[in-house]
Amino acid sequence: MKKVLLSTVIASVSAMGATNAMAAEDLASAFKEGKTEVSFRLRNETVDVDNTKKDVDATTLKSRITYTTADLMGFSAVAEVDSVSELFETKYNDGVNNKTAYNNVLDHEYTDLNQVYLAYKGFGSVFKLGNQRILLDNQRHIGGVGFRQDEQTFDAFSVTNTSLPNTTIFVAAINNVHDIKGNNTLEDDTLVNVKYAASKAATVSGYAYLLANNVTTAGLVDYTTYGLRVVGDTDVLVYEAEYATQKKETATADFDTSYYNLIVGAKFAGFTAKIGQESLGSDDGAAAFATPLGTNHAFLGWSDVWIQPGNKGLVDTNLSIAGDVMGVKVVAQYHDFATDKDGDDMGTELGLMLSKQFGAYGLEAKMADYKASDEAEALAAPATKKDTQKVWLTATAKF
Repeated sequence: MKKVLLSTVIASVSAMGATNAMAAEDLASAFKEGKTEVSFRLRNETVDVDNTKKDVDATTLKSRITYTTADLMGFSAVAEVDSVSELFETKYNDGVNNKTAYNNVLDHEYTDLNQVYLAYKGFGSVFKLGNQRILLDNQRHIGGVGFRQDEQTFDAFSVTNTSLPNTTIFVAAINNVHDIKGNNTLEDDTLVNVKYAASKAATVSGYAYLLANNVTTAGLVDYTTYGLRVVGDTDVLVYEAEYATQKKETATADFDTSYYNLIVGAKFAGFTAKIGQESLGSDDGAAAFATPLGTNHAFLGWSDVWIQPGNKGLVDTNLSIAGDVMGVKVVAQYHDFATDKDGDDMGTELGLMLSKQFGAYGLEAKMADYKASDEAEALAAPATKKDTQKVWLTATAKF
């Protein structure tokens, strides 16, 4: 699929140049004056789970090169190649190597096109055709899972329109999803997101995400999600409020669920403290609200124990504090989990992150410590939860 899209982009750029008397010179200049960026991300991840599988210590290096042509009559093209190397001996399950005796670190070894698309700017819009990154709102529903070494991208035609004051309208048609395990899944997804920034104190987003032929272990599933999100930031307060409904349709049944996320925070002495509650609701224990295309690592704790809730849904009551200490960004968070149906205790999680930028270079240390409750440990396999500790040490460079 990506090779087909690359051919389409190249042919489109060539045709674009052929329509002008100065085609060869102009097209050559567009490529000659293009911009190249190179970045690296070296990461060590350790995983300790209280289960029968082996603990892991994984070290990977992600190398990325991104080339963007100069603008030519509103047109430009982007090609981005990612390569991930598994350093040292691979003693972990990366999701594709079948080393199931080990716990998971979902960073597999690969070299592939991460993005390749043709773009056009005009009529107050940006049009993109090809394999591209799509990040909407806080990425809860649609995102790139950028934390993992293989980013999630989409084969799509997208339009971002900003012709109305303070308004951004995004529409996309997706026919393929390239996930973090390197899989390509043919889907028929339509995304609509309309954002109005009334002021810094209030930005409103309304969205409709229509996902068809989503591949799950139970077969193909359709998700239809409608939602409204409001966020604000003042000199002393921050807040988020979001609500969504979702219909899940399988070959044999339909389910209706809902979602909400409420956060309020205060700023003081360079820090921001927040308290919130996120709920992925359940349809009477038969199915739960799902975010199959979201950047799920950023929610429900960094351990990814609750990367998706079980059929009883999940309510996450959380606290966080973030700020700067002597030039070091510090983030601490605490989560208390319970099922949406019945309110069963599902354990707690503590997270801590320290990060520092040195110009083009960066360092980050991050940890997550999930403590399973008796009820979480008693869940039927494979949903059983166990105490889980993860630590990440990351170094980045960008040129």
